[in-house]
Amino acid sequence: MTFILAWMVIPSMQGQKAKNSDAVQNIYDALQNNNTTSKDIKAWTPNLNWEEVKSTKDVNERSTITLSAIVKNEWRGISFKNLEYREMDENKVLVTGTVSGRQPTECEGITTTFNHLWTFKDGQIIHLTE
Repeated sequence: MTFILAWMVIPSMQGQKAKNSDAVQNIYDALQNNNTTSKDIKAWTPNLNWEEVKSTKDVNERSTITLSAIVKNEWRGISFKNLEYREMDENKVLVTGTVSGRQPTECEGITTTFNHLWTFKDGQIIHLTE
């Protein structure tokens, strides 16, 4: 079931015909889907080491939702709003917006703004800066 879901949700990740911004947009769409797992996201980004994803500034992960923390299942009920996708050049996509969610151990959710810079090589995601 997960494989079928991955194929349906991330069609533009297959091959290099789709624009990079479409591939990134599909990841944000999938992260909001309660059926998508961290393993799915990692499988769609095989050239990106999620353990090496760094923030451009020090963040308190109890009051700031990072994409790497979402992939590590540290946040639930994720919702992205006001997403803007800008292709900075042929290999970089900047995504800005807000993300809402809550930590499993907390009752109240939070909303934070973000800037994510995705880097591509040969149509594959190779780096992410938060």
